Formats: sequence, C-alpha cells, structure tokens
Amino acid sequence: MLRTILTLACSVGVAGCLTSNVLVTVRPDGTGTIEHTTTLRPSAMAQLEKLLAPEITDPSVPGAASGRLSGQTLTAPQDSPTAPQNSSAWRWGRSVRMRSTRPLNGADSVGWKTIYDFDDVTSLGVDLMPFTPGLRAFYSVAAKEKERRATTELQMSVEPIADGVERLTVHFPRFAMDPTAEPPAAAVSGSAAEMAALREVLRGSRITVAIQTEAPLLRTNSPHREDNRVTLFDADLQQALFSKQVSMLASTPSSFEEFLSALSDLPGVTLARDHDVTLEYQVPAASPPVANDPRPPETEIFLASLSAAEGKLFVSTPVNVTNSPGYDNQPSFTPDGREILFTSGRVIPTAPPPAPQGLALRDGQTDIYRYDIAARRISRVTQTPESEYSPTVMADGAHISVVRVEADGTQRLWSVIPSGPKIELALVLADVKPVGYHAWIDERTVALYVLGERGHPATLQIADTRSGKSEVVATAIGRSIQRMPTGEISFVQQERAADGAAQTATIKYMLDVGPSGQALPGSGIRTGVLIRPVANVLDPYLAWTPDGTLLMAVDATLYRWRSGEPNWTVVANLGALGLRNVTRLAVSPKGDRLAIVAEAK
Repeated sequence: MLRTILTLACSVGVAGCLTSNVLVTVRPDGTGTIEHTTTLRPSAMAQLEKLLAPEITDPSVPGAASGRLSGQTLTAPQDSPTAPQNSSAWRWGRSVRMRSTRPLNGADSVGWKTIYDFDDVTSLGVDLMPFTPGLRAFYSVAAKEKERRATTELQMSVEPIADGVERLTVHFPRFAMDPTAEPPAAAVSGSAAEMAALREVLRGSRITVAIQTEAPLLRTNSPHREDNRVTLFDADLQQALFSKQVSMLASTPSSFEEFLSALSDLPGVTLARDHDVTLEYQVPAASPPVANDPRPPETEIFLASLSAAEGKLFVSTPVNVTNSPGYDNQPSFTPDGREILFTSGRVIPTAPPPAPQGLALRDGQTDIYRYDIAARRISRVTQTPESEYSPTVMADGAHISVVRVEADGTQRLWSVIPSGPKIELALVLADVKPVGYHAWIDERTVALYVLGERGHPATLQIADTRSGKSEVVATAIGRSIQRMPTGEISFVQQERAADGAAQTATIKYMLDVGPSGQALPGSGIRTGVLIRPVANVLDPYLAWTPDGTLLMAVDATLYRWRSGEPNWTVVANLGALGLRNVTRLAVSPKGDRLAIVAEAK
C-alpha cells in the first residue's frame, strides 16, 4: 500500500502544493480572455520530497526521475511561434495567444498570472485539472483501452435562442473508465504518518475553474452563480480527499460522468450536477460609441460651502461661478483646493471687437478652463480643435489628465501641461479606447470607464501607464468612478434586463491587494458592495468627502451615506436653493466646499 499512496501523493500532492485558478471571460462575439493564476508552496514541496524520495520514479512528475521536487519546477509559461505544440497558449485550443504573464511571489509561495486572448470560444479546451502533473495521466490510465485519448477538457458551444439572446453551453467530459483501475479511495489509503504528511502537503490547495459573460447574464442552469460569473469546478483538495465520503469510493466508476457525480457530493467541492452547464446572455444591440457628453446641455457649475456639526452636513446657498451660456461641467478641485478645473463648451464671439459680437457655439467643441476661487476669475487651459473632457490634476501637480476626443473620433487619455499661450499635450495610454472617464489610483495606475464598442456594455478597467496594459475589472458600469479617501475606487455596476436596459444598480468598491503594494493591473483585484443608490436611480453621480461620507444628488435633493448605515439620509433640498436637474458633484480636498453641476431655475 505504501507504493500506492506514494504514487498518488505525487500525482495529487503536486497539485496539492499548487493553487490553480482559471477564469474564462466570453464576449458576445465569441472572443474573450483566459486568466490563469498558479501558485506553488516550496515548503510543501520540500515536505513531499522527504515523503517520496527516493522511491518515486514516475516520469510524468517534474523532478521525479532525480528524486527532486522543488519550487523551481513551476516555470513561467512560454510561447514559441515556431513550435506552437509546445507553447502554453496552444494547450488551451486553437487561436489562443498569450497576452501577458508576470510572477506572483509571496512570503512562502511562487507563481505566475498569465492572460491569454482567444478568437473563438468554441475552439477552447479548458481542462478541469489545468496543467497539474499526474492528474491528467491518472484519468488517461483510468479510461478504457479504446478511449486512450480521453480528456478531462471542457468544450464549448454557442447558439442563438431568441432575438438578441444567445446560449453558451459548457460540455463536461464524457468517456468510459476502466473499472479495474485503482479506485479514488486509494488516494487516501496509508499509514497514519503517511496520511498526516499528505494532509499537510494538501493544506490550502485549491483548483478553481469559472466562466463569465461580458454581456449581462440572464439565466443559467447552474446554482453556482455570482453576477455574470458561474463556477464550473472548485475543490479544496485537503477537505475533499480527507472526507469520510472519499473512503466510500472503493471502486472506479464506469464513466467519467459517474466520477463527476461522486465528486459533487464531496465536502469542499463545488460542481453543478447538470452535465452540460448553460449560460444565456443578452447580446447588446449594435451602437457606436458616444462622446463624453454628446450634444452638451446648458449647465452651470455652482459653488457652495460644506460644513458638518453634530453628525449632520450643511450646504450654503450655491453661487454660479461659470455663468455662461453653453456647457460647463465636470468640475474637479486642484489639490490645494484653490481652483476648480472644468470642461466648457463656451459661447465665443464670432468676430473680434470692435465688430458686433454675435454669439455661437463651436459645434459642441469643448476646452478645459480653471476657476480661481479667491479671485473669482476664469482662465483657459486648452484651446485646441479637438474636445477635452474630465480634467484631473495628476500626481506630479504639473500635469492635467484629460479625455480627448481626437480628430477621427477616438477617445483616449492624454496629459496636458499648460505653459502660457502654448500647451504641451502627450498621449498617456495609446491602446486603451474609447475612454469616457477616469480616476487616478496612484501616480502610474488609473481606473477607466471604457465605452463598449459594437453595442457592448461599458467596462471598468485598471491600466498601468508605464506598460500601457489594462485589465477589465467589471462590466456594465455607470459613469461615476471615484477615488475614495481610503485609496479604493468606487463604481456603479448595473444589472440589465433581457432587452439590455438597466434595471437595478449597486455601488461597489475596487481595491488592488497585490503583494507588491503597488496598484498594478492583475496583482489581485477584489471588489465588494457598498450600498445601492436611492430607489430607481440607475446611473448616479457620486462624490466622497475626506471623512468617508458618500454624496449623491437626485434631481434637486442631496443625499449622504456612511459606512455602516443601512440607508441614505437627506442633506439638503437644492431646489429650494435655486437649482434643478443636479448631475455631477465634486468635494474640495479639505471637505469645506461642494461644486455642483445643475441648471439654474
């Protein structure tokens, strides 16, 4: 029995020393991404070496022939265009390309996070046991002789089922198994010392495979759903293999379907009982991207003082600080709180003085302006043929980031350095487009609202300005993305009906929790729920005060919410102060002023 437990400990144990997480994201057009994160605990591998060496000679296990198993057996995925059969991307299926890979090194672990792009979801082969040495070999042996090519890969198919609705089906493997093969219970047969060693090796080991749709997910036959994501397989290996139920699996199932059914009953295992898992999603109607604020309305920016006393907020009578026909919007305070940057499609003279000054708008073109609060003076920042939106002071204090609508309609993130009559413009992110709004996380990392092309919903993306790379964090988001006083980013995520229309919304937060401490894309982003907006509000504009109070305006009512409170509280009736149709809000760095975008009564 010692040989049995050692062999299976190596096969399962190597996987146990690993955590393997696979997330497949499918777009409505069938393209998408695969995100594969693998980590290894060298300390657990060292324990396994002591248990196995020198008896293991299984050539399917890296390092077994030499009796050595170490953290060095986990290497970065490699792609060779001259030898695709050996590349990591090729193993996922046809037309799969590696986009990026980076190390994940922790205090007691090493690993890699790799992102692949694919052109056709129906060509994918996603393994239930992704690239874990020994496990795939075990199932090949367990298959009947005529099915030596049996695979544990999931296959995909897509079919239209109604107007604008498609069904993605994930097909689990089907093949006959050899009933004379070693049963699953043999994996946990051995002496008490051997079992204790194997249990320690498997501690914290996990395999997860999940799939999500970028378009709104309408329904699925799987009970393991969270928003647009469905967990296909999740296993805590230690909990599953050391459960009482495993000891009851004393014979090899006759088919892989029966084996999966037995797995689904084990503690620590999440696995849908339906052999084919379906995901039905809405394909958005095709529509071109829209500019940051198409056909800008007649809006003004009002400035009010903001104060707090006895747990309450107070707003003074707002003063119109832009006071010009046309579009004045998107205010943001400078870090010292002395100025407000804003976007304006100002009415300008059609002829210079002393000729009669007719007034005209330049066909929706906007520039960036600044308002000096103390001097009550407006000055121009940009004067370009293109339109600039969403001005924000960058970390160095000299640059201003803007969303620029270029001559061909492309919307990208640019930086501006005003210097007298001439300004310096530079492209910040060349490959991320069309950008609508943004919020800086740190000096090199920015959260972006990226408009969906060809009818796709807008996405929240995190971009690294040094590498130029971005990563999708959430889909179907609202326009308000804000940096919180804690350094997190708040955003609004919408849930949509079958026709694609927004039904409900949730205000969430996003935080990068990577080991490096630098908020870089892909280093471990997590999201969580804060609160829902006021009833029937689907795309609110939000603003945070320095003490962590969240503000939201609905028509002419200003609300506030603080963490731990179940509901919103009314702060002020801005209608009584002369405003209507309030949209954007901005709070000064000290929290003593509030900029309000609205229409004057």
